[in-house]
Amino acid sequence: MIVILILLIGCVGLVTGYLYVSQQVTAYYGPSSDMLSITQCIIYPLELFSNRAKMITPTDPALPEQSFTVGQGESVAMVCIRLEDEGFIPDAELFRIYLVYSGLDRQLQSGEYILSGQMSPMDIAGGYAGRDPQRCHCEHFSRLAY
Repeated sequence: MIVILILLIGCVGLVTGYLYVSQQVTAYYGPSSDMLSITQCIIYPLELFSNRAKMITPTDPALPEQSFTVGQGESVAMVCIRLEDEGFIPDAELFRIYLVYSGLDRQLQSGEYILSGQMSPMDIAGGYAGRDPQRCHCEHFSRLAY
């Protein structure tokens, strides 16, 4: 009987903790995409919650402003890998998780964007790139479609 009570209390604690994390992630990152699988609905909020600092901190403030080109038909995963390789984001997989979680992965458009190391991953996803009139006029990196 005591074992069952302990298990029940543990389950209630896990559910309460998960609901808290989900609520915090929704408040911080916005609502999740309706296209997420059940597994993604469980795992992605936990990943985003535990890695909040990586998403709001610029990777390398000394990195100069430079262009970043998204090719026609280039996958979101490849764009994320290249952003990490070029030093704009600290974690390609975490950035991809955020884009999928928010549904921005389905809005990625090809074009040339101006990025700098002073931008956090959230800045890049949320839209402080591409304002150079000689390049793509998209206001949001996240509005780039593949």
